[in-house]
Amino acid sequence: MHGVFMGIIFIYYLYVYSIATVLINHKVNNPVTGKHYTIAEIVSVAQATQISMMTFSGVIPILPQIMRALICAKKVFDVIERKPRISSKDDSSEVLTLEQGIKFKDITFRYPTQLATSRDIFNKASFEIKAG
Repeated sequence: MHGVFMGIIFIYYLYVYSIATVLINHKVNNPVTGKHYTIAEIVSVAQATQISMMTFSGVIPILPQIMRALICAKKVFDVIERKPRISSKDDSSEVLTLEQGIKFKDITFRYPTQLATSRDIFNKASFEIKAG
């Protein structure tokens, strides 16, 4: 990897300095300063770009982890933004009083968003909730 990167830097410098030779020989004006390009400007731009490329090359080894983190973040935000299929009614504020309790017998339940191959949350569960 290091050899490939060094080859890219060599090609980059070859390209930059060949363009710089044309700019300096033809006395092309720098649009920022309005004056002819100087060797110092060319070298400083080339060095700044090289430092940027070296910094970026340090990020390349961790790109797979960055991509996995982005995919995980997308999944988390999808869950946060999901609209539930089961929604509460707006008028569910009335109070219910029980005198005897509630009995459940042979209850089977699975969330509607789960796959059909998933296990049930309750499978023929029976229980009683006493009043009070």
